[in-house]
Amino acid sequence: MSITNILFFQSSVPGLAVATTLLGSFIVGKVIYRLYFAPLSKVPGSIPSKISGLTYHFNAFFGRFGQLSIDDYYKYGNIYMLGPNNVAICDPVDCRTVLKSHKLLKGPIYDNVSLLGETLFTTRSPEIANTRRKQIGPAFTHGNLNAMEPVVIECGINAICSKWDELLAQAVDSPYVEINYFNHFSLATFDIIGTLGYGQRFHALKNNQSQITKWIIDYNKLSMIKIAFKAVDRFPLSVFVRRLIKSKDDFVSYGDAVVQNRRQQLDSGELSEKPTDILQALLDSDDPESKAKMTPKEISAETIELLLAGSDSTSLTLTWAMHHLLLYPEVYRKAVDEVRTNFPYSHTITYSEGKAQLPYVDACIYESLRIHAVSGIPLPRVVPKGGVTLQGHFLPEGTTVGVNIAGANHHKETWKEPRKFMPERFIDDEKAKQNVLSFSSGVRICPGRNLAHYEMMTLLSNILKNYDLELPKDALFRPENKDKHGNPKCMPCTQNLIVGPLHPARDCRVVIRKANDKIPGSPLSKISRLRLRLNLLLGKGGQVAIDDYYKYGDIYTTGPTIVNICNPSDCRTILGTHKFVKSSSYKSFALIEDNIFTTKSAELVHTRRKQVGPAFTHGHLSAMEPTIREFGIDAIRQKWDQALSLSLDDKKKATVYFSEHFFLSAFDIVGALGYGLRFNALVNDKAQPVDWMNDYLTLSMIKMVFGGFDRFPINFFVRRLVKSKDDFAAFGSDAAQQRRDKLASGELTKKPKDILQAMLDGEDPDSKIKMTPSQITAENIAFLVAGTDTTSLTLSWTLHYLMLYPDAYEKAVLEVRSKFPRHYTIGYAEAKSSLPYIEACIYESMRIQPVSGISLLRVVPKGGVTLQGYFLPEGTRIGVNVAGVNHHQGTWKEPRKFMPERFIEDEKAKQNVMTFSSGVRICPGRHLAQYEMMIMLSNILKDYDFELPADAMYRPDVLNEHGYPKAMPCKHQLSVGPKYPERDCRIVISKAADY
Repeated sequence: MSITNILFFQSSVPGLAVATTLLGSFIVGKVIYRLYFAPLSKVPGSIPSKISGLTYHFNAFFGRFGQLSIDDYYKYGNIYMLGPNNVAICDPVDCRTVLKSHKLLKGPIYDNVSLLGETLFTTRSPEIANTRRKQIGPAFTHGNLNAMEPVVIECGINAICSKWDELLAQAVDSPYVEINYFNHFSLATFDIIGTLGYGQRFHALKNNQSQITKWIIDYNKLSMIKIAFKAVDRFPLSVFVRRLIKSKDDFVSYGDAVVQNRRQQLDSGELSEKPTDILQALLDSDDPESKAKMTPKEISAETIELLLAGSDSTSLTLTWAMHHLLLYPEVYRKAVDEVRTNFPYSHTITYSEGKAQLPYVDACIYESLRIHAVSGIPLPRVVPKGGVTLQGHFLPEGTTVGVNIAGANHHKETWKEPRKFMPERFIDDEKAKQNVLSFSSGVRICPGRNLAHYEMMTLLSNILKNYDLELPKDALFRPENKDKHGNPKCMPCTQNLIVGPLHPARDCRVVIRKANDKIPGSPLSKISRLRLRLNLLLGKGGQVAIDDYYKYGDIYTTGPTIVNICNPSDCRTILGTHKFVKSSSYKSFALIEDNIFTTKSAELVHTRRKQVGPAFTHGHLSAMEPTIREFGIDAIRQKWDQALSLSLDDKKKATVYFSEHFFLSAFDIVGALGYGLRFNALVNDKAQPVDWMNDYLTLSMIKMVFGGFDRFPINFFVRRLVKSKDDFAAFGSDAAQQRRDKLASGELTKKPKDILQAMLDGEDPDSKIKMTPSQITAENIAFLVAGTDTTSLTLSWTLHYLMLYPDAYEKAVLEVRSKFPRHYTIGYAEAKSSLPYIEACIYESMRIQPVSGISLLRVVPKGGVTLQGYFLPEGTRIGVNVAGVNHHQGTWKEPRKFMPERFIEDEKAKQNVMTFSSGVRICPGRHLAQYEMMIMLSNILKDYDFELPADAMYRPDVLNEHGYPKAMPCKHQLSVGPKYPERDCRIVISKAADY
């Protein structure tokens, strides 16, 4: 059979053959004309769309425009064909041009969906539209919306919370429950609009359905069918949709009855006061120029349109917002943090509060409106006489121009990464918000858009405040499930006038839980402080602080009303102000009286820092450096050289206990500076004040765990410790008094350069107040306790890690020996300026094993605080877990590894090490500690060679489960030190060869 036969169906009947040939020729000619010669032939688009309008009606009928409007924009660009005489436009400028005036009238398709007669939405008449906007407009002013907000909140967020709390209460064996947010948003927004538009409570959310919601569903179906088949409500097609037509008629009759009933109630006096709702606003409103009011039929029609548009557009925007928040966890966390930081759990957020204080939540709503506009079908407008040119294409009179809202909202020249859910694009950018055309634009912009924003803001912000949300385990669409563009894959959509999820029962499920119920932590910690107390009593806090961070993350419970935080930003926030006062547990260390470390009083801290601060300036520390050297490196050299001289080892090596020696040396330094006395603890291997200090620490720990020691039976067991504490205090008081006496008698002709003298002389420069003898004693004890342990233990951990990491040890030795001669004592300033790697080793030691074992406890003030998305009420104690901060995986690369290189030329990294605390209560003696550590470590690495004993348990080749050298176990008694120092803190030394 020839091609002619196939195309033109040659028949044996001559007349039929001619007709067939003519028809075929006409069709082929028409196709060729539309593809190549028609005025719109150069406009991009699919071949079927250029040939016929069937594809348009097919896509509308089967609800495909929701995704198709986006896909077609990305495929064809700013303008493309929808049908032979129908184009879609996507450039926001073009869209606003078309929508800004009545010059381009609405298309005939609006007649198809006009089931109620002409309404503000369906009318094509500019005159009717203008009149109706004047009549309806007052209902949606902010003043009227503010008056209606109690209904919005009652039928919206209050109803949602009642529903969800009821479901949670029914889940007796679990703190969480799965709900379908699509259903609940649909019913809640229907209840809001229904109450405002009809003055009646439908309780659709409470009852999971109502008759009127069924009418709405049927009405929408009928409208969609009528778009494709205009005569569907006439015989014979009406036979197939008679149930839908009946629903529409029942819906209209109900609306008419509601309007009539309200009129009768007002006329009869049954209502003594006019209700504040949209129905009443429509009854009262008129055209301010003609004074024309709407008829009952017009009010009924407008109310039905409001119910249709207002409930679905709002609920579906919320649905898409919720879906995208769950797909983008970082966005969800940011929104939650914003809400819970600004509002307490018990507060219901109003629209004005949300708008003013929650810019990120507002941005999430706008981004949801943008990325998934609920307006699916391009809004059709008709080109007037004279035609119009768009995107370089002349569109003749009568052409239908479809404003593709979804395409405009994805416009690549307008939006950065338009496929990505990125609320940040709307922060402080009102122009960006104006480019979101989801509520249309210009003369036919949606009059109810402000009401929608009231609903969306109050619902979304309060849900994020009150509930924790997560995807079900079997959810198909998750953050890690990426689309071909690398973004989280979104659930499929359908369009039934407006765009919603295709499979809401499957894809709109979320697991909810009351906020604050989900803070991580051990089960025991959630009900008791027993675990915390046991760890303190048994000295496990040092390692537990690190382990708990890796197990639970940035925030976790350590007691029913205690949480630990590990995020550096959160910790700086807490420590950066006196707003969060120290916990009463600090009183455990105030065995004499309050000092700068233990006091809760901001005023006392300010005063004491002014009085004590001058002792720790670099100028004063430089003056004290000879004492630091004498009792530090000089004493260590003497001790170690003596050990080498007594050694029987023919290789001239000796084994020393570096932890003990560092401790006694640091004690001698701080004792000499704080008490003006030479304890010679290192030379003599002990000193009485050392025993007092150890007893003092033990007594403090007992007081922290048990709340006191002055009651029976505890006081019976600690009487020796109490005596040591009293002797320690008396010793300190006597030392201060002796200094005063020597100065008064002239025995000292010149004031010594030490911390004791600085405290005696120190005063508040404003009030001129000096410290009392008792206050000086208390501060000196705190200084001796804190200054000895922190410095000596940091040095111990540093030397231990250098032995575990030979490369780091060799680098440090090479650095110091290449810069300074063998027989030379390096000063602090020289070390600081010339030995960056050794300084980095000290910082890395403070980071990887901070000597602060107990979390720094602060108390949440009135109004509460939100951290990591959890609202912590007033009175909650927050523990700043310094060890967790120093291992924070978001801050440090390979945090379990000893890697000094991370601090080379990185001052910010040094600031992230919080071993000396941070903010307003940062350790005033930190600079003294750095003087001691730099002088000690640089000189011993220059003067001695080190190696591990042959029987050392912890060596570079003994690895932990993470593949790094295994460190010796630790324990803490306020500070974190080695658990078995006699076993694990031995090191073999030998004199470094001359070089």
